[in-house]
Amino acid sequence: MCESDHEVTLMGELGKLRKENQEGHNQTKMSLDRLEQTVLDIQVQMGEHEGRIGKLEDRVGMAEDVAVRHKRALRYLIHRDIDLRRLAE
Repeated sequence: MCESDHEVTLMGELGKLRKENQEGHNQTKMSLDRLEQTVLDIQVQMGEHEGRIGKLEDRVGMAEDVAVRHKRALRYLIHRDIDLRRLAE
């Protein structure tokens, strides 16, 4: 084999390596693009969940306030009933 044959072989091998490298780069880029989209989707979902959690916290807080008022009213009514029963005796 002469020197020019070696050069042709080397150039062919370099061409193959370049093609493989480019394909690998393209696959990596596609994977990163999918990953970025997945992260963006997760961020959107997290924002939605944070909004829902905030609303739920507000509703739970209001329900707790109502429960406290109901307990006070019930306690008052029970004491009032006891007082009225004593007066009726």
